[in-house]
Amino acid sequence: MSVLRSLRRGVGAVVGNPSMFVPALLFALLGLPPIALLFTGRTLLSNGYQIVTLLVAPLFLAGTVGMAYEALRTGHTSLGEFGRVGRHKYVTVLLAEIGQVAVMATVVVAGMIATFVATAVVGVGVLGVASGTGGDGFGSALGVGMLVLMVGVYLLFLLVVLLVGMFLQFYGVAAVVEDTGAVGSLRRSVGFVRKNLLPTLGYSVLLFLVGLLNWVPTVGLLFAGGGVDPATSPAPGSGAAANPFDVDATTALAFGAYAVLWTTVVYPFQRAFATAFFVDHRRSDAGVDGAASSAPASGGSASLDD
Repeated sequence: MSVLRSLRRGVGAVVGNPSMFVPALLFALLGLPPIALLFTGRTLLSNGYQIVTLLVAPLFLAGTVGMAYEALRTGHTSLGEFGRVGRHKYVTVLLAEIGQVAVMATVVVAGMIATFVATAVVGVGVLGVASGTGGDGFGSALGVGMLVLMVGVYLLFLLVVLLVGMFLQFYGVAAVVEDTGAVGSLRRSVGFVRKNLLPTLGYSVLLFLVGLLNWVPTVGLLFAGGGVDPATSPAPGSGAAANPFDVDATTALAFGAYAVLWTTVVYPFQRAFATAFFVDHRRSDAGVDGAASSAPASGGSASLDD
C-alpha cells in the first residue's frame, strides 16, 4: 500500500537522523507555559501565550519539513537545514497558516448558520406535526424522521469541516518541497489531494488513529487527577482565577511531562510522514495546479504567491 510505503520512508528518515528530535523538543517546551497557566487558572494569560506559540509554529513546521525532505533525498540532514529552511519559508508558511485558519473559520461559521437554520426549520416542523396530528402514530413517526434529518444535517456539517481540513493540510509541505508562495501552497494542497483522494483518505485515517493514541492517556491523566470539574470555577465577579481542572500538582506535572514527550517523539514522525507522502504521490499529478517543481527548499524568496 502506497500510504504504508510513505510511512516507512518517513519513519526511516527520522530514525536515521535523530537530530530531528531536537527542534521537536524545543517546540514541545514552548508549549509548556500555556499548559501551566491553564492548570493554575490563568486562562487569559494561557490564551495569550498560545497566540505567541502559533506565531512560532510555522518556523518549526517549515524547518522540520525541510529536514525531512533533505533526509528523504540524501539520507541525512542537520540542524543547519532546519534553521535555513525555517528562516526562508517562515513568512510563507505563516501567511498560508493564516489563510487556512481564515478558510476553516469561514466554513465553520457558514456551517453553524446553516445548521441553526436547518435545526429551527426542523423544530418548527416537528411542533407543527405534533400539534396537527394530536400525537397519533403517523405524527410521531414523521417527527422522528425530522429529528433524524436534523442529526444528518449536523453530521453533514462535520463532514464538510473535516473535508476542507483534509484538502488544506499539505500547505506547509508544498511551501517547502515545491518552494511555492502562501496562496500557491494552499492551491497546491487542494490540487494534490484532489488527484490523490483515496491515498489521502488512508493517510488521514492513520493520523486520526495516532491522535486517538494521544487522546486516551490525556483524558486518563485528567480523570486520574480528579477530572474536569466546572464547579471549581469561581463565581463571576469574585476576582478569583477560573480553573476548570480539579487536579493536583502531581497530575499537572505528569500531564506536562506527557505533553512534552508526545510532541518530541511524534512531531518529527508526523512531518516526515507528510513529506514522504507528498513526495511519493506528487508524481501522479505533476504539471497540475502549478506544476510540481524540483526547486530546492532553501532557495528563492518567500512571497504571497509565485
